[in-house]
Amino acid sequence: MKSRNLFIGIPIEGETAQLLEAIQFKWREILGLSKEFLILKADFHLTLHFLGAIAEERVSLWEESLEKYSKLQSFSFHLVRFLAFPNSLEPRVLTVAGPIGNSPLSHLFYQMAETVEGLGIKVEKRAFIPHVTLFRGQGIKINQPVEVPNPIEVPITSFALYESLASNGASRYRILKRYLLRVA
Repeated sequence: MKSRNLFIGIPIEGETAQLLEAIQFKWREILGLSKEFLILKADFHLTLHFLGAIAEERVSLWEESLEKYSKLQSFSFHLVRFLAFPNSLEPRVLTVAGPIGNSPLSHLFYQMAETVEGLGIKVEKRAFIPHVTLFRGQGIKINQPVEVPNPIEVPITSFALYESLASNGASRYRILKRYLLRVA
């Protein structure tokens, strides 16, 4: 049985992607990171739920199940800080993150969690930390402090069902279906 690696996320595009790319360039210079660690601007996104391997015949069920969230109103969210995963001593991922807690984005996350669990996928119990990954890989060193100079507004006007594709040892992402939110 063929399966596809799927996740639900928010595309980061336009001016927001350009601002993040400028931060990425600055951090790359400060930290002396090579190109191999870069996430391409075309792949910038904010993950809501990782679904994992979904059987090919169930992909349309996921597409239909997410449709109800397109009735929600668009909103904005701000990315405000640097964050390393799993920690800053041995980071494998460097991100720009937003605040944790009560926000329209966290409400969307928890609403979708009901659908995700209803379709048989276990939702992680740890806190939802909204972030956009800028660098990923083994051997990243943080030898100087880096920061987000100003809050970055992220207009949340859509979300998408993505497929994660392996390409030369790196992940690339393809939108299978985009869902537009109602204009505020």
